[in-house]
This record gives sequence, structure tokens and C-alpha cells, in this order.
Amino acid sequence: MGFASSPEAKSFSIEATNMPSAPLLLRLYCKKTRLVIGVILLLVISHVFFGCSIFNLIPSNTSATPNFPNAIPQSIPWAPTRSQSDLRIAKATILYDFRKPDTGTLALDDLHTQNFGYASHILQTPIVRGALNKFLYLQSLIITELQKPIEDQKEWILYHETTVILANPHIPLHHFLPPITDVETFKILSIIATKSESEELNTKVFFIRVSGGSLRILTEAMEMIYNLPDNGDEDEEFSVVATAFQTTLARPHHLEKAIYQPREWYNSTSSLFYQPYYPTAAHRLLSPPVTQTTSVDTEGSSPMFPDADTVHRFWHVVREARRVLNEAKEKGHTSEQGEWWEMVAEVKEWVEGRAWDTEELERRVRVLREGLDID
Repeated sequence: MGFASSPEAKSFSIEATNMPSAPLLLRLYCKKTRLVIGVILLLVISHVFFGCSIFNLIPSNTSATPNFPNAIPQSIPWAPTRSQSDLRIAKATILYDFRKPDTGTLALDDLHTQNFGYASHILQTPIVRGALNKFLYLQSLIITELQKPIEDQKEWILYHETTVILANPHIPLHHFLPPITDVETFKILSIIATKSESEELNTKVFFIRVSGGSLRILTEAMEMIYNLPDNGDEDEEFSVVATAFQTTLARPHHLEKAIYQPREWYNSTSSLFYQPYYPTAAHRLLSPPVTQTTSVDTEGSSPMFPDADTVHRFWHVVREARRVLNEAKEKGHTSEQGEWWEMVAEVKEWVEGRAWDTEELERRVRVLREGLDID
């Protein structure tokens, strides 16, 4: 006997049919549980991994202090400064034919070299005939130095003829060179020399920097005299060298590469250098007067001439002149334009060609500085 189905019964029957069984619910619960546990484990492992990686990147000797931009470093590396006596300098001369000085002069030169440990170079055989020897010799020395590691390279070379007596062996060569503490101002300086009373360049004694700029100067000077005839006259040879050298240094692109110091620094029995006068080339064969060239003061030490204050003042005035010229240029005043162009031109000419007149250069710089209100 059958019974008629009511609407409520049909609804219940349908919902009962769609409801998951108990084993199926249990399996779904287990899957969700494993998924949650897996995500948690993944987060834990990631945290541990990346945390250790970051920790390993931190040096073991650093503190936990945050590294702010203005934080003080744990240690400051020691940067030693060089003193003036640390300048690496060599000496060079040419010794052949009848230019050989007497033994007394050589003894003074050797004593000076020993006192300060300078490297000494002597050309005893001509490289070529004529006036090119001096320039070729210096060029070869500079090229040799530039091929060495920079810490072993000489920085300056003193060239002197053997007729120039190094009369005071107790005065170091670095005494005449620009302050080592002011590298920026004098970084392009290549030649330190002096002039005669007629303002002719003295090529018998001068300093030349070991640099590419010096090589260019020597090359241009050689170009001027390479094709000149050689008549064998030694005095003419000296004149050709001086003319070529001075003309080269007077070119616009070399004007700032040379400084001319007071001539008495290079010709005095009180200074390091002494240049006795020879009426003719034959007189160079005679023994030069070297008496009293190694005189000492009452305390037993050799006096410095020029003294340190004089040398410092010279370099200070030159440095100030260049600074004022740069300030004037920034204000629109050069040797070619601006209201103060004439005074700028005078100061520029004086510092490039007559720096030896320290008082006059200082006066002109002061006028320009005050006129342009430069601190």
C-alpha cells in the first residue's frame, strides 16, 4: 500500500540527498587543516631564511647602532700628509768637452748630493750635435721617470750647467719649490727659473717638473731650433737654447706653466747657487773662486739664503695673485673685457713674467682686489 508524498516530504528528501556524508566532511576538514598548517610553515621558514640572510650581511664588528647618514664612522682611516722635504728631486747636468769644472766644484756638488740623497744624472756623451742636447737629455730623463710607478717617480729635476757652482751644500732643493701643501694652485707649473737684469731667461740653472706638460714645452723648444745651422760656437749655442726656451714659454698656452724667481736666489755665494762670470769660453777652464762658499754662522749651521720667510712670502704673493685673477674673471673682468681689464692685464703680465718683483706684484694685486671688492 503506498502513501502519497507531501511537498514538505519532497523538500526534505532533496536536502537530505545533497548533504555530504560524514566521511566526506572529515576529508575536507583535514585538507583545509593541512593547507593552513602549510601556509604557516611557509611563513615561518621564509622569516627565518631572510632573517638569517640579512643578519649574515652585517659585519660582525659593527654595532647595532642605525647607520644614519650623519652617523660618525666607527674608525677614520689615517691619511698621512707629506712635508716639503718629501718632494722627490733629481739633479742633472752635462759634462763633456772643456766644460769639466775643477775638483773643488765637484766636491761641493757631491757633498750636496750626499747631504740630501738626491739622484744625480750626468750626460757625458753628446746625443746629437749642437743645442738640442740639453732638451733631448731632459726629455729622456722625464720619460724614464714617467715609466716608473707613481710612488717611485721623481717630481722635479734641477738642471744646472757645470759652470753653476752649488756653493752651499747645506741648502736643500725643495727650499725653492712651491709649497707641497698647495698642490691645486701650482699643479700645472712646469718650469721654475730666473731672468737676467735684461729679463732674458737664464737656462744655465732651472727646475723642470716631471710631467707631460714639460715634455710638450721641450718638444716645442726643439722644433724651433731643429733646423737651425750649427756653427760650432758654444756661446751661440747657449743663446739659441735660451731664445728657443724663452719664446716657447712666452706662448699663450704656456704662460701659466712658468714662474721666475729673484735672480739673487740663483747667483750668490750665500745661496745654494753661484754663477761666476766668465769673459770668454776659455775662462771656464780656470778654477772658479769657491772660497767662503760654505761659510757657517756662529751657531755652526749654514745660513739659509733666501730665508724661509722670504720664500714663503714669494709663493704666498703668487698664490694670491692667481686667486684674485680667478675672482676677477668670475666677476666678468679679464685682460680683454670688463671695466678693470687694464689692471687685470697688468697683474696677469706681472705674475707670469715678473713674479720675482714680489713687492710690485703685491701692490698691483692689492689695487685690483680693493677695486673689485674681493675678500
